[in-house]
Amino acid sequence: MSSLSAKLSSVRKLALRYQTLGMFSSSSSTTTNPYLMYGTTIYGNPEEDLHVRSDIHYFDPVKENEVIVRDKTLPMEFRKECVLGGMSHGWVVFKARSDDKKDKVLYISDYYTPCGSKSNPKTIPLHPMGQQPGRPAQYLNITNVAMTCSPDQSNDFAVAVNCLGPVINFFRPGGKHKYSGSVHFTTPLQHFNQSKVMYSKRDEKFYTTSVNGQFLVYYDAFFEEDMTGSEVHELRFINHPELAQSEWEILDSCSKTVHLVESPSGQRFLIKWYAQNHQPGKKITFLCRGTKRFMVFREEEETRVMSYTEDIGDLCIFLGNSEPFCVKASSFPGLNPNSIYFAGDGFGVYDIATRKPRSFRPKSPAAFSRASPAFQWIPPILSSKLSPRKLALRCQTLRRFSSTTTTTNPNLFYRVSCCGEKGDVESPGVMTQLHMFDPAKEEHIIVGDMPFPKELVESSLVGSSHGWGVFLWGHRSLLITDFCNPLSFKSKPKFIPLLLRPDLIGCQAELVSGVAMSSSPDEEEEDYLVAVKFTGRVVSIYKPSDTKAALHYILPHNVFDHFEPSKLMYSKRDQRFYMVSSGGHHLWSWDGLESTRPEFHELRFHNLPQFSCSELQLLDSSHRTHHLVESPSGQRFLVKWYVQSIKALGFSCGGTKRFMVFREEEDMNICYTEDIGDLCIFLGDNEPFCVKASLFPGLNPNSIYFIGEAYGEGYGVYNIATRTPRSFKPKPTSSGQGFMIRLWAPHWLPPFPL
Repeated sequence: MSSLSAKLSSVRKLALRYQTLGMFSSSSSTTTNPYLMYGTTIYGNPEEDLHVRSDIHYFDPVKENEVIVRDKTLPMEFRKECVLGGMSHGWVVFKARSDDKKDKVLYISDYYTPCGSKSNPKTIPLHPMGQQPGRPAQYLNITNVAMTCSPDQSNDFAVAVNCLGPVINFFRPGGKHKYSGSVHFTTPLQHFNQSKVMYSKRDEKFYTTSVNGQFLVYYDAFFEEDMTGSEVHELRFINHPELAQSEWEILDSCSKTVHLVESPSGQRFLIKWYAQNHQPGKKITFLCRGTKRFMVFREEEETRVMSYTEDIGDLCIFLGNSEPFCVKASSFPGLNPNSIYFAGDGFGVYDIATRKPRSFRPKSPAAFSRASPAFQWIPPILSSKLSPRKLALRCQTLRRFSSTTTTTNPNLFYRVSCCGEKGDVESPGVMTQLHMFDPAKEEHIIVGDMPFPKELVESSLVGSSHGWGVFLWGHRSLLITDFCNPLSFKSKPKFIPLLLRPDLIGCQAELVSGVAMSSSPDEEEEDYLVAVKFTGRVVSIYKPSDTKAALHYILPHNVFDHFEPSKLMYSKRDQRFYMVSSGGHHLWSWDGLESTRPEFHELRFHNLPQFSCSELQLLDSSHRTHHLVESPSGQRFLVKWYVQSIKALGFSCGGTKRFMVFREEEDMNICYTEDIGDLCIFLGDNEPFCVKASLFPGLNPNSIYFIGEAYGEGYGVYNIATRTPRSFKPKPTSSGQGFMIRLWAPHWLPPFPL
């Protein structure tokens, strides 16, 4: 009999193993489906037995069936009296009774994560939540939690714990805060007592709404020691739906909760969930009889205006006791697009377009009678043995830089960071990462694991052309390198030294305003030239193939200001270097090393736009720069960039007020235009370049992509026809990215052939 039992047990375990592996360890996919964790079955006595096993029950909304992870070790912290507070990234936050039984200790754990270790789940203690004298006990009751990322992705993560009272607690276990990485803020409005908290990857902030959804408060995700403030913004709602009197009466009789959620692309939605109270049965069921309606409001760009919508496209939103999240339905065949999956006031899916909820109808409904009220949605989790962060970076890198297309997209190189200790910054051999931004998809890419070359120690990146960076280093040294080219970053970067910089009075040779190259050194043209415009009156032209070939042109002082900054451009059409002079009405040009004197060209402007008095005052109060750029067909444009000086705010383009574009006609006549067709222009600390937008799906035609930090230009894209700039919103997370190398100017990289 015992032999038969053993065989049956073996068969049962093998079947369960196939079930579990099919759901969580499939080699055909890199992520699990979203799951609802709804119950746990424990075997043994947690207070007496040394080893206690448990089964965790999940609901798969794709197949609408139960999935069980069996024989998972129950951590010691869960054997005490504990209360679940919420879940984020699959990690649960809970309070457990301390050994002295006087207080409850706060923990986070991956015990409920389907891909977590079965034999050794991770549990991380947090600092106790503070309770100042006179505060009611309700301030310690947790309503929900949010995290910047999973602890599996980075040791430097932050946890936000929202309480029933107007208090939100922040924990940073890997931080250096004087309170062991813990602070608590009092929300500025008392009616924030039942709101939810959400982390925004788009701008690295924790958000929470007021009970009625009219106000939004946010906090910096990686708080500093003395930063205990918050910012409150009033939301404006538009395009409200028309409601009949009977509909309004139903909604008015419902309890309402407000949820903020962010899509994978950074689009935010505010959801109002209306549910009527009802008397539940003796057993938990999946009937969604309490939920009457959801209202979804889409956040408009930059304005904090929330517009009612019944179409969120391919997205589906998950709401419950966990931090809300959003996925693309097409990535998980079986999920319903334009829907809300909810757990709390019933369990079901709500079609936003038809405004109808549907209860889940699982294949084994009896199994769900054991469900506990602590339902938690778990987002898709990477099931590969690679760490989630490395796999994500690998996928991004392969997609962007090793695809089947013939060229990469234009990319913004904005940062190099060192992955070592702080003292290792700019030390030879320390591992580095390139941080890129793809403007076509508005997403970030990191290319990593490259030793920092000794040639660039204590160097300054002052510009780029054709994807090659120009560096100042040493006393008067100059070199060019493809180190910042993502296609060569992980191979062996090339370094080409140039002749010494000119010997100038003061710091003029330490500052560079523009660089240009006749071609890329990768094109194997030995006679390529490099031009460098120093902030003084000197333009130097180098021929790397000739160790003695360099010319330093000193421009006339009466025409060119002593420290006038200007950009350089090489014209393939004319095979000349061009530079716009002070005021923007003249050009200088050089024919490589052959000409002994630069040529002077006078521009004639036509079709100037008409301005109002206020517009003229605005332009007059702005800082102006000039940029000459040539299209792939040889058409040239002169661009005037007007900026008001502000404090630079990351990816905000608040300083940029206007661009004026002039198309070059015959004989140096240039004509104002607001239509450059299918082209888009890239301006920054790189040599300006121009591409056809239709060749790179996602780029905006008739636009200028710009980047600058000196006067608050910011980072964004400007629509020439509507004369409106828009900031880039996605920003990289700072966790686990080491220290940024100083004095490396961000710049645009043109498309590279693959």
